[in-house]
Amino acid sequence: MEKSRKGVVVLIILTAFALRMLRLDFQPLWWDEGYSVYFASMSLPSMIEATSLDIHPPLYYALLRGWIALAGPSPFSLRLFSVLIGTLTIPLFYFFARMLLGETIAQVAALLLACSPFHVYYSQEIRMYGLVTLLGLGSTAALLLVLRDKMALIPVYILLSALALYTQYYAAFILLAHAAIILANRRKDQAQVAVVALLVSLTFYLPWVMYSGERLFLYVQGKKAIEQYSPLLLHYFLARHLATFGMGHMPLRLAPLFWAGGAVLSALVAVGIWTLRKNPEALWSLSFYLFVPLLGGFAVNLFYPFHPVYFERILLISLPPFLLLLACGISSFKPYLSLNAALTLMLISLASFYFTPRYPQDDYRPLAKVVSTLSSPDDVVLCVYPWQIGYFLSYCPELCPKPVLVSSPKWGHEVISQLESFWREGRKVWFPAFQARGAILESQIEDYASSKAFVGMSKWFGTTRLLLFAPPKAFSFQPVRVRFGQEVELAGFALVDEEASPAPGTVRIALQWGKIPDAPLNLQLRLTDSLGRTWAQQDFPLAFWNRYAFLIPAGTPPGRYELRLKVYERSSGTALDAFDGHPPEPEPEFSLGTLTLSPPSSAVVPEKLEVPNRLEEELGGEVRLLGYSLSSRSLSTGEALAISLFWQAREDLASNYVVFVQLQDNHRKVLAGTESSPLYPTSLWRKGLVVKDVHSLVIPATLKPGTYNLVVGIYNPADGSRLRTSKGDDQVLIARVKVNPRPHAFARPSPTFKAEATFGSLAELIGYDLEALAPSGDRIGPEPGGTLRVRRGWTIHLTLYWHPIGTTDKFYSVFVHLVDEKGQDVAYGDSPPVNGQTPTTSWVPGEYIADPHFIPIPESLPPGLYRLQVGLYLPPYGPRLLLVGGGDSFLLPEANIILEGE
Repeated sequence: MEKSRKGVVVLIILTAFALRMLRLDFQPLWWDEGYSVYFASMSLPSMIEATSLDIHPPLYYALLRGWIALAGPSPFSLRLFSVLIGTLTIPLFYFFARMLLGETIAQVAALLLACSPFHVYYSQEIRMYGLVTLLGLGSTAALLLVLRDKMALIPVYILLSALALYTQYYAAFILLAHAAIILANRRKDQAQVAVVALLVSLTFYLPWVMYSGERLFLYVQGKKAIEQYSPLLLHYFLARHLATFGMGHMPLRLAPLFWAGGAVLSALVAVGIWTLRKNPEALWSLSFYLFVPLLGGFAVNLFYPFHPVYFERILLISLPPFLLLLACGISSFKPYLSLNAALTLMLISLASFYFTPRYPQDDYRPLAKVVSTLSSPDDVVLCVYPWQIGYFLSYCPELCPKPVLVSSPKWGHEVISQLESFWREGRKVWFPAFQARGAILESQIEDYASSKAFVGMSKWFGTTRLLLFAPPKAFSFQPVRVRFGQEVELAGFALVDEEASPAPGTVRIALQWGKIPDAPLNLQLRLTDSLGRTWAQQDFPLAFWNRYAFLIPAGTPPGRYELRLKVYERSSGTALDAFDGHPPEPEPEFSLGTLTLSPPSSAVVPEKLEVPNRLEEELGGEVRLLGYSLSSRSLSTGEALAISLFWQAREDLASNYVVFVQLQDNHRKVLAGTESSPLYPTSLWRKGLVVKDVHSLVIPATLKPGTYNLVVGIYNPADGSRLRTSKGDDQVLIARVKVNPRPHAFARPSPTFKAEATFGSLAELIGYDLEALAPSGDRIGPEPGGTLRVRRGWTIHLTLYWHPIGTTDKFYSVFVHLVDEKGQDVAYGDSPPVNGQTPTTSWVPGEYIADPHFIPIPESLPPGLYRLQVGLYLPPYGPRLLLVGGGDSFLLPEANIILEGE
């Protein structure tokens, strides 16, 4: 029987632990948890000083500080501390219940606490509520034993009571309940001893009251003035707390269930109170333990009302007597049915707790990830609120720069001096500007920093906008005249930094705009290598600032790059053509010049790299494949699979290795492949260097649909030897890739006009259709001889009909130029075939492709005769595909475009 009893209790404890561990890191930290980490990061003297100005005493933070030293500051490890406290409460509650009401009710009560959504909630939160509940329960149990003449427990009672007071101020209401219990006790000798013990515990608390009492009073007065809450009525206050004790916190959409379930469980509590009328010790002890803190909390509410969301947590200390009375009610009223009903209601609430995101707009995890990957060690994170510091200390203690608090809560000389001091030291300032509380100081800091520094980021994360300010530096504009579209003009620019280090690095750029429309436009800065591949890219609202800090991610290979500027429509993403007066025109981007990335002066930790898929695969003891990223795991034939590999040198390398990427079947037959040396040659790799290596693998147009193996490896071209993995393999399987077919049309079309042009060994142009689109929506066809009459502001709609005769692994674009009688380009309709939906890499011999293009007629174009010239070229600036018989463009034979005057 004893074994069975212990087995049940152990099972309940294990259940409690499992429920508190479940999805422990699902919810983000919230403000109060950030405050906990902030206080716990202080030295003990600073902590005592800071908490004397706050709403909770320091004991929990001091214990949390010790736990951090033992287990680290990650959200999971910090919440594990609360899990252990919450789990320890279960056996203590079982002992307390068994002492008062016997084994059966004790087991029911322990099960209810194990499954209590209210207790599970605060057993996962980095706050003191679970601890004060544990200490309050322990001191109450010790008191009842002292009243039963267990005098040896007096020191235990004094210690637990004092610790509870140093954990949360509302623990005073537990001691007030103890005083009521003592007064109701009939054993006078024991009651006198208990009174002395209670007074001694208060005496131990007196130093803190003397030290912090006035400060606490002023803090609460100030908070009352700021928050402006109104007192709650008694019936609502009690109903809200009793429902929460039973059902926990539930989202608004489940409010009917919250109130209905709370009413049912509260009714069972009332039944429990009625059943204890013949057990005065239990009745008075539990009644005082439950209602004295509740009434004390209500009294505080009358003078200092404060009831934000989830405010019931302050009185978690009254949960144990509530659940014990609930266990009494269940045991006396249809026990099986009542217990199952109570547990069902609790588990429904728990399911909501586990899967409903709390504070989704204040989730700093994505924000901290950006800071951790793009920041340099010398940067600083400037925070307005202490809870923000706690977030960074927990989410990225090693990878994020040091978070510091603004030197003053009000804008003025102190804050300006603080910013200026950071910049004088060459430090970038990351500024998480919280926007949900007026953002007055945040706006003042942003306005000042934007007028002085180079802005590197302005990105929203819920209620916070993450800003980055790089130090100011003198510069002079290089005058230019570059037109983007018809209404945007760049008058000058300055590449302030022509050299940087990708560790991560920053390049400061200034742009001087001569003309900007009111239309919502963005600018894009793009770092490209000699092959036009993108290594870094940032987008900013146009004209939001004229000084920008362009971020170079860690792992970008050292070398020489070009920085390019594009302007595009914010809603559609359509780029505005750039005209700088130098052929070829137009271009999609304007070059701001070249810059050099030098190798990092010290090794960069691999965690600084944005690696979506981590591997940690050793190759030959010389390099480690840290991981990879893929543009997709499902592609159509003809599409290109973009692969980024992330390497780390395990030692100084002497050989220039080549990296291969292959698509293989299950028998290792190579179906497609590409290989190249990393952009930064491996012979220059030094121990600890981390570097990104990009590849593009074209899926052959004729490849059968299916799922294939994507493998990578590295070899020495001098002898062909491959570096082997720790398992002896000469390649690494990184992913399975699904290949889908692209629909093909093999029926020959009947274009309006015939054409005969063969472009290399790739395709024939067999004809075209032609019409004009008026702004009214009318479609105007050509005259019988092919002449098309148009007006300014209209658009020429041209459909080309291609007939592939071969395959290619190159992504050609189609150029369509409107040319005047001298052969000069005057308007353009370039695009990939079928606007990119049917790339040339997907063309198979024998099919036919209808390829539409649109050429807007410029408003400034003079009346006259124009022709259409077409061809194929490698974007952005590559060579044209030659025609069989010579030439690199084809003039459509019958397409005479006559632009008429007004």
